[in-house]
Parts: sequence; structure tokens; C-alpha cells
Amino acid sequence: MTGGATSGSPTLALATCGNGQILKSTGSGWSCATDDGTTYTAGQGLNLAAGQFTAAFTAPGGDNGTAALVARGDHLHEARYARKPFSTVVVSPSGTPAQNGAALLAALAGITDNSASKPYLIKLEPGIYDVGAVAYVGKPYVDLEGSGREVTTVQGAPTSSVVSMEARSEVRELSIVHGGGTADANALGLTLNPGGLTAARRVRISSSGGTSNTVGLFTTGTGTALLEDSELTVTGTSGLGMGIRALNAGNLIISRSRVTGTANGLVAGIYATGASVDASQSVFKVSGSALTTLGIYYAHPSGRMTLQDVTVEAAGAATGGTPAVYALQLEAPSVKIEGGSFTASQTGNPNGSATAATLFNTSFIARGSQFSATSTGSVVGLYLAAGNGAYVSRIDSSRVIAAQAFTVTGGAGTMTLSVAATQVAATAPSVVLTGGTLRCVYAYDENDAPLGANCN
Repeated sequence: MTGGATSGSPTLALATCGNGQILKSTGSGWSCATDDGTTYTAGQGLNLAAGQFTAAFTAPGGDNGTAALVARGDHLHEARYARKPFSTVVVSPSGTPAQNGAALLAALAGITDNSASKPYLIKLEPGIYDVGAVAYVGKPYVDLEGSGREVTTVQGAPTSSVVSMEARSEVRELSIVHGGGTADANALGLTLNPGGLTAARRVRISSSGGTSNTVGLFTTGTGTALLEDSELTVTGTSGLGMGIRALNAGNLIISRSRVTGTANGLVAGIYATGASVDASQSVFKVSGSALTTLGIYYAHPSGRMTLQDVTVEAAGAATGGTPAVYALQLEAPSVKIEGGSFTASQTGNPNGSATAATLFNTSFIARGSQFSATSTGSVVGLYLAAGNGAYVSRIDSSRVIAAQAFTVTGGAGTMTLSVAATQVAATAPSVVLTGGTLRCVYAYDENDAPLGANCN
């Protein structure tokens, strides 16, 4: 407006400005001036039409969605995508091996609500985790998983097992190493509970240098232990060396695994007293320089053992005393052997002995298997004895290669062995019977000549 007065009758009129001009304050009044206000354009993701901004959406439908609203900045995708497993704890190698080991133990200690309804997984990224003298003692329902046994190692030298897994848990995809220097150098322990499974899958186990015992895998309890697709190496410099030591009345299952052991004391691929054992598609290879070398030792008065497609090689080289080498030394009511190879060899001592299989108070069946023994001293293919009770065993479609093929002893009980469709490569006398019974049907020697009713 223009005009106006402080008194009387003022005259007012509309103020007019030229094209493109607007009224602007001069501080003391108003005057026409050019409109130089900001001009807006639509940026990426925006539309501008008739002075209004809108969001620029992709074509509606399919994975693009159809909503006409923009999501909030703190939105989630829980309804559309799988939820991140809340029970997985990832441990990364962020320092020295000792610092990494401390981080692993801290991760385990931080798990306090593990249960059947809330199991946990501790996931190790590639690296070396050294727990030192403090063992990793696992918890039920807490698995331990590496990133592959070639790139993930848990090591240490505790007085017990480096890694001890509790019932209803599993360790997999890593290497476990006990460096020795303690009385008992155990790499991996599996604790069993009734009705539960404690497993080790795709692990590489190494233990060495125990002053009393050097053990790769130690199992105890009354549940089931599983070793699958794994490698195990034991090097005992003194005392006993055992690839697998199984106690109590649990079940031990071994599948597609390899166990190798050497020791200056007694050495055994498996040393089981109490557990029932099922092994398949596995190899056990041991060697020692002490008086006793055992491929597989098993003693359980009410247990059972099944060996399927298993290879056992036991080699002894003690120069003093009367050393004995056994591929198998078994005492159990029931033993079944299917498609295996069992070899015992003893060298360097004419007072030594080698036996492919010694079976005491055992009824066993062997099919499609080979038993062989060599020694600079005495040699026996299969030695069967009955301390008490009556036992009946059978070998079918197999090979027995030893200077003395069979020794069958009744003792206080009775022992009967039947040999059918089997090659017996031995030198006279091929059979020793002491109160036992041997029956041979369709047996033949290394030249395919038929053998008599007593395999001679």
C-alpha cells in the first residue's frame, strides 16, 4: 500500500511493481526489487512437480515392493530374511596365539544359559589359539567349530586334555595339538552321558611328549563318542602312547579316520577297557620299541566290538627282553570282523613274537579278512583261548598268513574254531591244539591245494 497520513483523511493506494519484481524492505521503507529467491530442482531419488517433492520409486511389484511410503532409518528385515543366529559366538584371532587362546576361553566363559532349547556354537576364524596350561573345558550344548583343520589350531600343554568336550556337544573343522611336557598329554577329551552323543568330526589331533601317558583322544562316561573323518597322531617319548583311550561303559564309534602312533613304551592304536567299539573304514598304524605293541586292545567282559573295512598294522622293534606284537588283542563275548586287514610284525629280537589276533573268552566271526604275522621269533596267525565258558568262532572267505596259522586252547572252558573257504599259508606245524577244536572246510594253502579237516 502507498499513501497514508498521521491525521485527517489519508489517501491509500496499492503499490505496483514491474514484471519479476516484489516489494522488499529497505530498512526505513519498502521499494520494488527483483525476486532473486532460490530455485529448487529434484535430486536423485526425488520428484518435483507443481512445487511439491515426492520420492522417486522403482517400478512396483516383485522384490521392489508396492508401498508408497519411505521406510524409517532404523527399520529391520526380520519378517523377510532369516534372523542372524543369536547362539553363535565368533572368535577372531586379533593378537598373539596366547591372546587368541584367552579370547576363546573368555567366549566360553561368557556362555551361561546354554541348554537343549538354546544350544551355542563357538566359531573360530582362521588362526592359532593357544590356551597354554588352562584347558578348554566345554559345556553341554556348546559346539566348537573352526574354519578348517588346515587353518585353525587350538593348542596348549595343560595337565589334562587341551580340549575337553562335554556330553551333547561337538568339535569339528580344526586341529588340536598337545605339546607335551606334562605327565598326561591328552589332546582331546570327550565326556559322555547316557543317551547323549559327544562327537569329533573332521578334526586333526596331535599329541606328543607326555612323561607318563601320551593320548590323542580320551573318552570317559556312559554315552556315545563319535570320531569321524579325522586324523590322529601320537608320539610318545616315554611312558605309554595310545591313539584312543576309552574308559567306562560307553560306546565308541570310529568312522573314516586314521590313527598313527609311536612310543618308547607300550603303544596302542585303540586301548579300550569298558566301551563297546564300532570301527569302520579306518586305519590304525602303530610302532614301538618297548615290550608290548598293540594295534587294537579291547577288554570288556560284557561288551562287543565290530570292525568293518579296517586296516591294522602293528610293528615292534624292541631288542631286549621278550617283546610281543599284536595287531588285535581282544577279550569280549562278541566280536565281528568284516573285510579287514590285520598285520603284526616283530624284528630285531629272536625272543620276540608276533600275533595277528589274540582272542580270549571270545566268540567271533571274521569274513573277507586277512590276518598275517611275521617275526624273528615265534609267529601265530590267530591265537584263541577259553579261560572259562564255551566259545564258538568262525573264519570265512579269508586269508591267514603266518608260520603257525592257528593256536586253539580250551583251558578251563571250551573253544571251537571253524575255518571255511579260507586260504591258510603256513609252515608245519600249522596248527597247535591244546584242548580246543578246529574244523576246516574247503580250506586251501598258498598253492591252492586243499587242506585237511584240521587245516594241515
